[in-house]
Amino acid sequence: MRELEQVRMDPGAYLRKKQRSAGSDFYGRSKYAVLKGAALKFHDLKNDLAGARKYLEEAYAKQFKEQRSLQVNLAKLEKYAAEFGRLGNNVFKVRDRLILSLPETMAREVSLSAQIPRLDLTKSGYAVWFFAKEPADLRGELRMPLIQEAYSKKLGAPLNEITVGVYDFASANYESYMFTQREINKANLELAKLLERLASMARPKTLREF
Repeated sequence: MRELEQVRMDPGAYLRKKQRSAGSDFYGRSKYAVLKGAALKFHDLKNDLAGARKYLEEAYAKQFKEQRSLQVNLAKLEKYAAEFGRLGNNVFKVRDRLILSLPETMAREVSLSAQIPRLDLTKSGYAVWFFAKEPADLRGELRMPLIQEAYSKKLGAPLNEITVGVYDFASANYESYMFTQREINKANLELAKLLERLASMARPKTLREF
């Protein structure tokens, strides 16, 4: 689902990119990916910062020759743990698989899914969190209102009890959004038009999940 913005910008370029990358699913892990993994390990270990630090150090030792950025990322991990504590939330789930429900005619050709890094239980409902390497304004991304609606349905909770947002490791800042039903309806209309355009360009080839 994160690729929706690429589709919005240029569907043709997106399809060409998918065709070039077909059959090649190997991507080397980045230091940022390891940092994200350590943040999730923090929650896997019931908010054990020492265990998350150990995970990060061991991952660096196994995967990277360059170790200078380790201390920087350890500091970011510690800041992440501190900022999480200030939120006062409880983690409901990490690495949650979310599949967007699509009309049957569309579902035959394409599926939309996302792995949600973190889902929190808050005092007023649920908070869906993505991670970013640096400050990012995700409010304008098509996926955000769609994800809010999807979790409203999945969790059986009203829209106004679901927020979606992003934590960026560079500034150690949380930013969350809540969309109205009107905004969500508009996003669904745009999605339908976008997928139909993409499908018509891809036929007779079958679209892969994105």
